[in-house]
Amino acid sequence: GGSSNGIRLTWFNADGVFRSLAPTETYAKYTANGYLTVPEGAIAVNLVMWNGNENNEIYILNRDHTYENGICAGCGEEAPHTHYYKPIITAPTCTEQGFTTYTCTCGDSYVADLLDAVGHIEVIEETVASTCTADGKTEGKHCLVCGEILKAQEVVKAKGHTEVTDNAVSATCTRTGLTEGTHCEACGEILVAQQVVDALGHTEVVDKAVAPTCTESGLAEGRHCAVCDEILIQQEIVPAFGHSYGDWVVFKEPTKTEKGEKRATCDCGEYITEELPLISDDDGSSSDSSSQPSSSGGNQISSSDFAGTGEFSCLGSIQTTMESFLSMLAMISIVHIINKNRK
Repeated sequence: GGSSNGIRLTWFNADGVFRSLAPTETYAKYTANGYLTVPEGAIAVNLVMWNGNENNEIYILNRDHTYENGICAGCGEEAPHTHYYKPIITAPTCTEQGFTTYTCTCGDSYVADLLDAVGHIEVIEETVASTCTADGKTEGKHCLVCGEILKAQEVVKAKGHTEVTDNAVSATCTRTGLTEGTHCEACGEILVAQQVVDALGHTEVVDKAVAPTCTESGLAEGRHCAVCDEILIQQEIVPAFGHSYGDWVVFKEPTKTEKGEKRATCDCGEYITEELPLISDDDGSSSDSSSQPSSSGGNQISSSDFAGTGEFSCLGSIQTTMESFLSMLAMISIVHIINKNRK
């Protein structure tokens, strides 16, 4: 309330009109918490305290500030700031701690909620064996999470080839050969390729015909290889001719006391013999009707060798010899045709 000695109140209304409190007006009062309040609509209260002629003026806000852009529209005072912190989490790594950074819009910040580093997760990098041409590597390690190399792999130099000689293979008459080459014993790579050598082909040699004889077979002409001995044209057997005896010729005249002998001779010199009977005293005819062919020496053949024919016939012998000869000619012709076709 107003008084002659005490506190005089003046204020600004919201409409900008300045007012003073009359001595009998009660306008401002203290609340229970000790704040001085004024009617709604007042912006500021001017308390003038005086004692005699000395005045002390105190301005007191009569209500909550109305802030615009952090400045009170009534008094111009900066608004008090309340922090609102936004957390930003920094996760721990293999080697560094994790933490949370709390930052206010005003720029104030602090760090809290520390977390221990998680440590590396090791991954084994296996050994890579070196080859003849490619380098290898020793065993190594790295971290699965951050990729940091924990144990570096060392390079192992390539071994180089281990040469082995591939021996030459000689060509034959019918089979190809190979030149000398080389390959690697370790990896099998061909270092020097073997080249194919053409087959030599046969070196033909004529196997001359062997004429048959009366008692031995012969051979037709044939051929073989002088290098490998392979039979190229087989020699066919030509049958023996058999003996061809000529006419009987008296070799020894008979007498009264000694028998005679006649012979039939083959071209080969082989002959057969036959006894001539003794001469009789009466008419000069044989006195021994039992004369028999005989043979003497290894080249003599008796007519008894032809037993079973009934009698020895010179004509029959010639006929047999002719048949053998014709058979031989036919065989030689067949062999000749075969040889011609093979060529």
